Amino acid sequence: TSPPQRPWLARTLPISQRVELLLANLTVNQKIQQTYAVHSSEKVARQFQQDGVGSVKFLSAFDEDLETSIQKRNQLQSDFLAASGIPISFINEGLHGGAPGGTIFPMPVNQGATWNRTLVRLIARAIAIEARAIGVDTVFAPVVNLWTDPRFGRLQEGYSENPFLTATLGMEAVLGLQHNVTTPSDYLDNVSVASLGKHYAAYGAATGGLNGGPASVDRRMLFEVYLRPWSALASVGMRACMPAHNTVLGVPCHANEYLLKDVLRERFGFRGVALSD
Repeated sequence: TSPPQRPWLARTLPISQRVELLLANLTVNQKIQQTYAVHSSEKVARQFQQDGVGSVKFLSAFDEDLETSIQKRNQLQSDFLAASGIPISFINEGLHGGAPGGTIFPMPVNQGATWNRTLVRLIARAIAIEARAIGVDTVFAPVVNLWTDPRFGRLQEGYSENPFLTATLGMEAVLGLQHNVTTPSDYLDNVSVASLGKHYAAYGAATGGLNGGPASVDRRMLFEVYLRPWSALASVGMRACMPAHNTVLGVPCHANEYLLKDVLRERFGFRGVALSD
């Protein structure tokens, strides 16, 4: 149930209709603040309370005990809704665990070595349940970087250097996190989280293996290797993606209209949100 003056809060309405109602009500400043991702403390997040904020990530490492931190999260959400009517998206990591004090699973590189699709999906389900239990609605997972250069310093976050295996296990992770919801028009249930894949794209192709270095790939290699997992993730309804911190074909990924719009949305059919960390 929602107040008549805030009809976009009514869960009985379709998601698309709620989005239209909310956008029509937002001021320019509120729209700008919805692009902010606050990765800091509760105190910092409250600076945005009057006009809302896109997302908050302070549930990764608690200053207090678990119960107190969840109470603070709930109070923060309640206060934001009272002030602006715009809920916060609470985001956390989700590669091999979903909550501080929760289950810690092997890193994705170890999961990939199993070649076990069922296992990867079950791990994702457990991560989703534990993350949602502390109030998280979106997790930074899966990572489908292809670490074709052994010097790449973040290889443990990805499943493998193989595009087929990485795409296959990445799809299982998305389905596990989102509890088999594959269409953007359907609501996720209360034991699921939105899957935010990263890093789009060719992050593991960094020149010299340097984190964030320019991707050293041509267009053919880009599509045959590095974009194959992203096509797969989009096909099973991944709800968000994180643009990579590098350049691809000479253009920064965060400002790469060709990659984000022409390829990801129009060619691969992605219907989620692109969110920087």
